[in-house]
Amino acid sequence: MRTRADPDGDDHFIVNGRKQFISGMDIADYALVALRTNQQAKKQLGISTFLVDTKLPGIEVRRIKTLGQHSIGTTEVTFTDVRVPRSALLGELDKGWSICEDTLRYERLCLSAARIGAARRAFEFALDYAKNRTQFGKPIGSFQVIQHKFADMKIMLDTAQTMVRRYAWLMENGQAERADTAVLKYCVGETFKSISDTCLQVLGGYGYCNEYPIQRFFRDSRLATIGGGTSEIQKNIIAASLGL
Repeated sequence: MRTRADPDGDDHFIVNGRKQFISGMDIADYALVALRTNQQAKKQLGISTFLVDTKLPGIEVRRIKTLGQHSIGTTEVTFTDVRVPRSALLGELDKGWSICEDTLRYERLCLSAARIGAARRAFEFALDYAKNRTQFGKPIGSFQVIQHKFADMKIMLDTAQTMVRRYAWLMENGQAERADTAVLKYCVGETFKSISDTCLQVLGGYGYCNEYPIQRFFRDSRLATIGGGTSEIQKNIIAASLGL
């Protein structure tokens, strides 16, 4: 993390730097911003979190054109000598990483629930299509190769939804560990990606057309295994929790 906040007297900080892939910054009134306030500290140490007014002078926001997730886009944010009041500091100075982790846990739970909902909608749309689309004189859903695709997707959906409920229970009871978060993120992300891809395949050429909603699920699902920590990073976290 290179974006920094340097003290400016007793009541303000001066923020300089740039942040990439920040969701919704172009429509937000305030942003939760993690900044390095101790330049000598390593890794997670020396980070503070601020609730920053996005209308402050010196903040420049550029929306990035992306493959999917058009409803709430991602942005590049540049801070140039932005004067942020000390009153915007959340928690203690140099101890903001725990706030970031707590925020990520909640974010991943909410996103996972939303992605399961999107995956289920794609599944239902493709299932209805398979029951009504005819080839060789009968619905394509009567062919075993299509039936097995839906059976596999049903198993994946129910498993991932159970994972969401399990993680919600762990959070509610203060038992959610970092590895639990990684398991949830990986399971749901890969499920959404796989189901949207399979549903598009079931629809064939129509799935590739913008007239049908499956292409949107397909595009949106690619972020699920990348944003907020890639699937590969989640595996690293899980392996580390096992002492490997």
